[in-house]
Amino acid sequence: MAMNIFDSKIVNLKQSSIPFNHDSLSVFQLVNRHTNTSLITLWNKANRPADSFKPQNSKFQVLGTFEVSVYIHMISGNAYRIPDRLWKKIGSTYQFANIPIPDYPILIADINAVLLKFTNKKRIK
Repeated sequence: MAMNIFDSKIVNLKQSSIPFNHDSLSVFQLVNRHTNTSLITLWNKANRPADSFKPQNSKFQVLGTFEVSVYIHMISGNAYRIPDRLWKKIGSTYQFANIPIPDYPILIADINAVLLKFTNKKRIK
């Protein structure tokens, strides 16, 4: 499945600060200007990328807009709906917990930010 996620509709939110549960994450927050929905790129920067690396479950909190959250594996292009038990709205922020973050970029996004249609109910393993 070919994907083109980063186009002229997606812009970086340079002022955003995202708290997370360990110092080894790199995080960038983006927004789809047309749908006003959120995207977050994350990866574990603890070490150089390796052939074997166990993704680290992470917890983080962001401002944004998420109706249906998806986890997108940027290398394979696979997209998974994030189960409701792994994310929730708290006031004006969204908290994500137990999200596996590898040593290469993945994307957490509102489904409307990337315009994906799901034909099945894949879940994060």
